[in-house]
Amino acid sequence: MLAGMRFKGWRKNADDVIGKPDVVFSSERVAIFVDGCFWHGCPKCKKKMPQTNRGYWEQKIERNIKLAKSHNRKLAKDGWIVVRIWEHELNDPNKWERIKAKINQTLRIQQMNVKAIKQECRQILNRWITSCTRGGKVSRNTVAVGIVVLDHLRHNCPASKDIVISKGGEIKGARSGLGNILETYGIPGEYLKEVTTRQGHQDGQRLFEAFDWGKKLIGLPKSERDQLLLKLIETLSKQASDWLKRQNLKLDIDRRQAPSAWVHLIVENAKQRSGGVVEQHLIGAKLERRLKGIIVANHPAHAGDRQTAREGDFTIAEVVYHVTATPSRNVIQKCAANIKAGLRPILLVPNEQENRARVLAQEEGIERQMDIISIEGFIACNIIELAMEETKDFFTILQEIVQIYNKRLAEVETDFSLQIEVR
Repeated sequence: MLAGMRFKGWRKNADDVIGKPDVVFSSERVAIFVDGCFWHGCPKCKKKMPQTNRGYWEQKIERNIKLAKSHNRKLAKDGWIVVRIWEHELNDPNKWERIKAKINQTLRIQQMNVKAIKQECRQILNRWITSCTRGGKVSRNTVAVGIVVLDHLRHNCPASKDIVISKGGEIKGARSGLGNILETYGIPGEYLKEVTTRQGHQDGQRLFEAFDWGKKLIGLPKSERDQLLLKLIETLSKQASDWLKRQNLKLDIDRRQAPSAWVHLIVENAKQRSGGVVEQHLIGAKLERRLKGIIVANHPAHAGDRQTAREGDFTIAEVVYHVTATPSRNVIQKCAANIKAGLRPILLVPNEQENRARVLAQEEGIERQMDIISIEGFIACNIIELAMEETKDFFTILQEIVQIYNKRLAEVETDFSLQIEVR
């Protein structure tokens, strides 16, 4: 009958769909059942009940009705629209036009629903990206965790929170399994080894919530859902690709300027892309160059965000160095903890952040018990001292510090675009 009505894209006896519908339109997720008038208790036909074992047949029909309603609920929950046609309607050619109109209307509604779902999902991702844009950019941790979330939804939709979120609130697969997931979508392992920031995992959970753990996608056929999720992943993959194409920091140094101006140029150029990475490793390189024979620890810049037992970014004897591009109350409280432990904290910040750091230290009541020094001045003084001690020019010393910086960066970081070239 359906072939005669010129319907396309349907198949009979769908054993793989809940309730085994007589006909399904998989793309539109429309399930059609032809209910036998006797077996489903048609209220119009009121088929006569056999007199033998009447109670059995009444219970049998009642069970069929309840089962049909159960199938309707389960299919609706899974994003299907159910059309039920009575046997007597199908046997009456005068009813066929009405059946055709009903099926056509249902298909059109589902096609509109599919289009609306796709549009909403694109909007959800775009809103999420906008909400995660901080300082004009979306961090690698957030891009990577977004890909992991969408990958989860490709394999399990809807997703169970208990399965995709660890007890510690982290997105499963965003740490040890991250490399494999990223490589699935053509992103090399050098992009990011693992999602390490709490913010990244929090962003991932917000994305799950925005998609209602995948329930927003349920109205789509599996193949179309997968295609949509691949498109959404492609949006994030492009951000990763753009990041990988970034060139390192190439800086033309004016030899007539003071060494502090040179360091300021480096810090300023790193401001929009570093997140404190350049500043930390620059100080580490300076300490390594100045304190020969002393091992200067080298940690990833993000390690300071973890729950570690380290006193600061660098500890040498009783002196603890804290390096930050944006001083906060948190780092000042770490300095206060250092003081209580009998250590001497030094806070190193960009020149423009010195006053803010001093105000925070005053509010904490430790301004006279710690040193706050600009990164520019700290490194510049050493450039001058080393040049005098070793009878070298200032620029040569800067080049040597930058060379050590690049070595230290390559040892513990994955963002090689933060390597520096001074000319």
